[in-house]
Amino acid sequence: MAEQGWKTTRALTLASAEKWNHNIVKERRFEGAKKWRMFIWSACQMRAIPGGEALFDRCASCQRCCHVDPGYGPLEVTLTQSEQRRLESVCIKTQCPHLSSNGCTLGETKPFACSMYPLSYDPYNRVYSLDTDCPLVPGYLDNFHDPETAAGQHLRLAMHTIQQLEISEPGFLVENHAIDSEFFDLQRIPVELMLDLRKQ
Repeated sequence: MAEQGWKTTRALTLASAEKWNHNIVKERRFEGAKKWRMFIWSACQMRAIPGGEALFDRCASCQRCCHVDPGYGPLEVTLTQSEQRRLESVCIKTQCPHLSSNGCTLGETKPFACSMYPLSYDPYNRVYSLDTDCPLVPGYLDNFHDPETAAGQHLRLAMHTIQQLEISEPGFLVENHAIDSEFFDLQRIPVELMLDLRKQ
């Protein structure tokens, strides 16, 4: 039954991805449409992984990363060029304006900076970190080396997108790292683990 349920979820999720692809291609109002289509497809793929719900569906009830703690200034979510054209800006003063009681109202079209969480990338040293304040981190660290897990797929999809952004929008990565460093308690993923991952 579990396998059948996952197949049904995957079919529905991929159907959703196709719908988004169609809408974006149809509306090609900005130059980055093709790139944004890839972001959405990656997000949908991530949600079609067995066990993905067990890890990332906690986000809707946690919502910790969608709030700014008292004493901090507003958090301006870093957006790619195509996201800026679509959303203009996403500023979190105390709570994200796109947050509802059921989680993010943007769903699979949320900014890449949000989809990447709890990961963070340092473009200067080319290292990955995790926000230790996120309750998903222990499970993430236990499973990210396995490409069949939700954490493993999440990391690989993020790495793929970051590789493209290093070429097309390096400024995005620099700005996003500066914001992550200010607002998050970052812990580096051990270099030896990342080296093993790149060899796979």
